[in-house]
Amino acid sequence: MEIIVSLNKKENLLPLQQLKATHVLISDGYFSSGTASLNRNEMTDFIAEAHRLNLKVLVRLDRLYDESELNDLQEYLVFLNDRKADGLLFSDVGVKMLVEQNHLELETLYAPETLLTNSYDVTALKEDGFMGCVVSKDIPLQDSYQIIRDNPDYCYLRLFGPVLLSYSKRHFISLYLDEEREHRDGYYLQEETRDLLMPMVEKEKGSWLYGNCLQSLDKIKEIYQLPLRGVLFDGIIYDDEFVLTALRVHQQVLNDEITVSAALRQLEELERKAAFTSISEIRKTSLNKE
Repeated sequence: MEIIVSLNKKENLLPLQQLKATHVLISDGYFSSGTASLNRNEMTDFIAEAHRLNLKVLVRLDRLYDESELNDLQEYLVFLNDRKADGLLFSDVGVKMLVEQNHLELETLYAPETLLTNSYDVTALKEDGFMGCVVSKDIPLQDSYQIIRDNPDYCYLRLFGPVLLSYSKRHFISLYLDEEREHRDGYYLQEETRDLLMPMVEKEKGSWLYGNCLQSLDKIKEIYQLPLRGVLFDGIIYDDEFVLTALRVHQQVLNDEITVSAALRQLEELERKAAFTSISEIRKTSLNKE
């Protein structure tokens, strides 16, 4: 089974390899929503070092792109292809079209947040030539199980990471503070009647609001029995230490080395601002497939 893990720093590739991951997920500062980012030279070095350690490299492209951005996006994809990146994790189907039109050797993994909610959605992607997909995080776990069983060795499942609640091209923080700059860390939205702090990220191309951090400790053994192509540990707003710890404790629970409660305590102690939700607690919500 493939294990995809997000990282921001090249020096953490060796610990990732030692945890038996297969893929590293990296981000730049413009074409993705990531809070940390790599410039072109850093991405080149990151890809080369990952390949030296026999890790494949996926690049995050989780924005929606305007018509005016397509030329720049195409140039970026050609750059990634030339640097031998292995694939793309993306949410805009225009990315796949550009890969095909330019005959690029980049694997296309489709990862929208809420669109893939039934087996036929995924079957349609296979028929259209997508190389894999990440099942929606917003549906009950048993529904995910059925989608995965109906499409064996094709689907990925998010096991860890902050749940994206909203993505907008509006700049909410800048409007409130009356200052035009990016706000990548330390900003939260808090509802009047709840203690929960919801992280917010605002960059040039939009704003992202996150909720609880998803974890799968209590269901990790069940999940690893599914005919999945892979799993995803994505700490897009968190540091590498937290993400690597999440991967390690999930593996320890899987191997009966520690209990679920002990593993969760480790995560809570490491990231005290995060509120955790088990993947088994996801319930049906009102989804609008747009």
